[in-house]
Amino acid sequence: MSDVKHGLIYFVNTDSIWSKYNYVKDAMDDMQARKKNYEGRLESKYREYEKDYTDFQQNGASMTQIEQQLKQRDLMRKESELGKLREELETKIMQEEKQWNDELREKIIAYIDSHTVNRQYDYILGYSIQSNIILANDSLDLTKDVIRGLNEQYDKTKKTK
Repeated sequence: MSDVKHGLIYFVNTDSIWSKYNYVKDAMDDMQARKKNYEGRLESKYREYEKDYTDFQQNGASMTQIEQQLKQRDLMRKESELGKLREELETKIMQEEKQWNDELREKIIAYIDSHTVNRQYDYILGYSIQSNIILANDSLDLTKDVIRGLNEQYDKTKKTK
């Protein structure tokens, strides 16, 4: 059993990255702005539908039966389109959030990979309040270095834009 190696394990506090990585803050602001834009589009369409519906309730009695049926079909079509638009926008938001999360993870991993080549390690774990890691030795914590480096890298790319 003398061949057994004891691996060195570092960790990064992912909660800290979420709260202190400038890219996360900017991306979250951008995501919120897009959500508001989508919600505004949906709300605008919903107000149009409500107006048409209210007009029909007020003026329906003066319409012929065929006009009423056509208007009812039109209102049902618009209501269905509203439901589809809501679903499309919710799906789009979820896809954008997933893509963003994937990109964030890739950025963090790429940074850690390129800046830990001189360290001997077997694993680098993500630590958060919800993780299975209960205690960790602070000397194995890469979080501050990673956040500082990620922010420096992000600030450089932000200035070139």
